[in-house]
Amino acid sequence: MTEFLRWPGIENADPAFLRALHREAVRRGWDPDGIAGVIAYESAFIPSAKNPLPKQTASGLIQFIDATARGLGTTAAKIRKMSSLEQLPYILKYYERGAHGRKLRGADFLRMGWGGKAAQWGLPASTVLAEPGSDEWGVNPALRDKEARRITVQTLLDRWGARYARATRAGKYRVPALRIDQRGRRADGGGSFFAVAALALGLGVGVWAWRKGRP
Repeated sequence: MTEFLRWPGIENADPAFLRALHREAVRRGWDPDGIAGVIAYESAFIPSAKNPLPKQTASGLIQFIDATARGLGTTAAKIRKMSSLEQLPYILKYYERGAHGRKLRGADFLRMGWGGKAAQWGLPASTVLAEPGSDEWGVNPALRDKEARRITVQTLLDRWGARYARATRAGKYRVPALRIDQRGRRADGGGSFFAVAALALGLGVGVWAWRKGRP
């Protein structure tokens, strides 16, 4: 049985994608809920999601910006047209590049998505990542500490902890089993079971970056 925490929007996600995400994360020693939590925050599991702010290209499940997407051999515009399963290899590749062999857990994925200093390992929690007037401050209203007037590594850790706690209180989400018809096709219209299986087996590694410095 494949389970995640009940992150916002997870009920609308493709079951085949969730199963592949869980399997590939576990295979790498990563926390599946760490990735799922970031996807919930960035796109609510909507693969065609795009940042509505002017001049922003961030697109897809983890909001790849065009510069990051191009570094992975694609574009933000192409990402928006991909299914969740098609985006998964890019998501995995992005995290693998920054992990350097580490077993990623919880807030690690959020920090890597922020990019820049936040993605560096071993930084003190007090490290300032953004202040009023900076681009990072402008595009991350949900992370602003209005009293401290800055965003630090600790801010990211605190926000992650709060979101994780809410998802934990919401309980577990059991990924529905895939329904296959007699022709070997998914009964929900999601395509051939064998094609999905082949894609899942071929998943290597994938991509993302978050906010202004995001993918």
